[in-house]
Amino acid sequence: MTPQKRTWINRRRREQRAAKKASQSAQIEASSTTTSQSAQTEASSTTTIPVSDPTTPMSSSLATPSMSCPSGYQNRNTKYKAVSKVRNSMPESPAKYAAVVDSLARIKSPRKRAALTDLGFLATKSKKQLQFSNNIEEELKDICQNLKSSRTKKNRQRRAVACKVLMKSRTGSLSHLRKKFGVSWQFLVKNVSKNDDDDDDDDRKKRKDALPQETCEAVQKFFSRGDISREDPSSSSVNAKTQEPSRFMEKTLKEAHVQFQQETNRRFSFSKFASLRPKRTKTVKYNRLKTCLCEYCANVEMKKEAVNKLLTKHGHHDKLLGTKYDVADMTLCDKNQCQHFHKKKCIDRSCTECGVAKLRRHLQDVLDSHADAPVSWTAWQLENQVYHNRDGQEATTSKRALVNREGPLDQLVTELEENLASFAAHLANAQWQHQQFSHLADNLPEGWVLLCMDFGENFSCFYQDEAQGAHWSKQQVTVHPVVAIFHCPEDGEIMRETFCFVSPDLKHDSHAVQHFSVGVIHSLQGSGVVCNKVIHFSDGCAGQYKGKTNFVDASFSLQDTGCELEKHFFGSRHGKGPCDAEIGVLKRIAGLAVRRRKAVIASAQDLFVYARDNLTKPQNRLLHSHRRRSFVFVPLGTINREREDRTSGVKTLPGTRSLHGIRGQHPYLVSFRERSCFCLPCVQKEGRCQNLDFCGAWKEFSMKVNRRRGNGNNPPCAQVAADDQPAPAHAMDQPAPADHPAPDQPAPADHPAPLDLPAPADLPALNQPAPTDAMDQHAPVVQPTPVDQPTSDDQPTPADQPTSDDQPTPADAVDQPAGSAQKLPVKVGDFVLVTVYNTSGAQSKDFVAFVKSLEASRAFVSFLRKQGGSFCYPDNPDESFVLLKDFKEILPEPHFDRRGHFFFQ
Repeated sequence: MTPQKRTWINRRRREQRAAKKASQSAQIEASSTTTSQSAQTEASSTTTIPVSDPTTPMSSSLATPSMSCPSGYQNRNTKYKAVSKVRNSMPESPAKYAAVVDSLARIKSPRKRAALTDLGFLATKSKKQLQFSNNIEEELKDICQNLKSSRTKKNRQRRAVACKVLMKSRTGSLSHLRKKFGVSWQFLVKNVSKNDDDDDDDDRKKRKDALPQETCEAVQKFFSRGDISREDPSSSSVNAKTQEPSRFMEKTLKEAHVQFQQETNRRFSFSKFASLRPKRTKTVKYNRLKTCLCEYCANVEMKKEAVNKLLTKHGHHDKLLGTKYDVADMTLCDKNQCQHFHKKKCIDRSCTECGVAKLRRHLQDVLDSHADAPVSWTAWQLENQVYHNRDGQEATTSKRALVNREGPLDQLVTELEENLASFAAHLANAQWQHQQFSHLADNLPEGWVLLCMDFGENFSCFYQDEAQGAHWSKQQVTVHPVVAIFHCPEDGEIMRETFCFVSPDLKHDSHAVQHFSVGVIHSLQGSGVVCNKVIHFSDGCAGQYKGKTNFVDASFSLQDTGCELEKHFFGSRHGKGPCDAEIGVLKRIAGLAVRRRKAVIASAQDLFVYARDNLTKPQNRLLHSHRRRSFVFVPLGTINREREDRTSGVKTLPGTRSLHGIRGQHPYLVSFRERSCFCLPCVQKEGRCQNLDFCGAWKEFSMKVNRRRGNGNNPPCAQVAADDQPAPAHAMDQPAPADHPAPDQPAPADHPAPLDLPAPADLPALNQPAPTDAMDQHAPVVQPTPVDQPTSDDQPTPADQPTSDDQPTPADAVDQPAGSAQKLPVKVGDFVLVTVYNTSGAQSKDFVAFVKSLEASRAFVSFLRKQGGSFCYPDNPDESFVLLKDFKEILPEPHFDRRGHFFFQ
């Protein structure tokens, strides 16, 4: 733009502004004249006019000297120069300044006094009050007119407040108010004439087709599900005022709306569904920097977008691929209307009617004409990267990197088919496990405790006023929250308490997880919480939660805490849960405290002290609250990692990555399941699982090493650390010897209760295990012929023998003379000597067995196999019912070695 043109444009703009200002000044002058005349008329009348406080400052909408009448100056600059000259010549003394102004105000010139009067400078007190009241009315009139077109509840309340102010500011009837301000008669009668204390009238009547309250609550609860939105562990998503973390949706609002209607069969508009979204649940567009994503989902998304880009380019809009869920459903059979998940055989790719080939058939027309069309896409994959170590030598490492790929369309579709082969099961596991966690958290049975745990990214200590040398030596702190959900011991309601462990120990392994989880259970038991069964939910990290050491610890749960234990895992790469929110809160608040110079956090101890003093909920621990948060400091060296007597030599559970449920039975024996289920039969262990076809049945696995004959030097139980000692299966009521801690005692020395958490005085009573006939659907075990003992015609095996008084002969029985049976005071957890007769009753043998449950006249026992000088459980459990009269003797507590072999005195 040339300088001449810029000058011409500026001149035009000045002229337009001057013309606009002149028209405004003329309008204001006309209104001012009308106001002055009306004021004189009303002042002469005998009517009393209530006015506001004269000391109240005038409204900003009052006429200013520069706009109430013509100033005589062409523009503001000229006026400003004149005012500046007078101001510079005025005296600086306040008294002299006031005297000069007063003298100027007493000028007798009629026209000058009239001009000052029009400006309000020489107006009387009554005129000032009247002018202030009129200006307030004008503002309220504008407010009423602007809010008249709005039908929201807040704007209606604002209109009502404005009308009430007008009624109090001047006299007059409702008809006068209605005519002057354009307010309907019904609105005035309803909102102005009613009492101020009547708050119930503010609520409008609900429409007949309005959504019920339970539906609104169901929608808000739906938004908080793990498969719909996820907790963000980053500190930037935490509100500094409310200390509440944000959730970010994994799906669009449209997709969530369709899924909600399919699952609940409730039909209502999308706009209403979107309006019910909680404020702290953000839509997908607000999740700016996506980190910690699942590479399986990311690869499918990026390849799908590359395919859609080419389809759009060539005009095949009818072939466009939908979301990743739509692409996965495309390769599966249709869902049953009564179920929300596909059939297991379809997900496992064993169905002959569906498969990844359906994707190629969908794109066959495009492939026929554009199979060789060049396409570029990106994908996450492992790459070997070369780097130089500290010694300057080249080394190779594998890292996952985002790689740019190019190739024909046929190659891209082939790679997408390879990804989709296991992608359906991946999505099904992620959605199912999150739903089971949410279902259990909302419908937690009595006596159960649900623990959700996760290691957070280490907190890096920093300073507000940091020296240059401190930048390269930042201290790292381990943060491990455990969210416990249980029934309140006072009122029985479901409550949530977070135990946040802070430690300078930077080793994140299964031993630390065992220390944290045992400490939480001991703390809850010390608080009076009934802990009959504990459920762990975590991600599937093999080195922390889903390894053979964790499974062995689960099998020793009765000995460590006196509770039954099950470990369940979220879907692979989809382990976000409530723990991530707690991590974000701690980092956000601690970081703000350092930036605001309210705290100096240089170590794990400093972080623990600040969090304990500022983030504990409630601050007074004696207050009753269903939302609690406490912090536990774990000093370096507290975690016991020398547990070879328990963890060495155990076997790895085959197919661990595909399993999502582990249950501890007794030392070195666990049950596993493909997916979790907490339906009523599974919770009560009675009847057939409602989702057995989808989740699979419970199966048992022995984690002991290969059996070898004992060398006679097996250490007795008293010579090994108390906490690491295996104990007989289900030995819940078995009394412990003097040199051993009983299950109902506080934690042993190598598993101390965490700092600041009270150790339990007495553990709650434990449930007895259900009999086998009630658990057939949960742990089906095929009973083969007892090992090392041939089957005879007069001695049937436990597998093919029905429950009767004639008992089978367990494996490795020792010949004993038949003796008279004596009924003994047997209880669950005892080791007993049982006399078993053959079918003819002519011969009898004595066997060692473990009592698992008791009935009126019989007991359910598990027989042990004799191996040299010791006894052990067979690979295939040898279990049956035995009459109480056949119990011959109650054996003393055995000693056992790390292989799980029992030695009786």
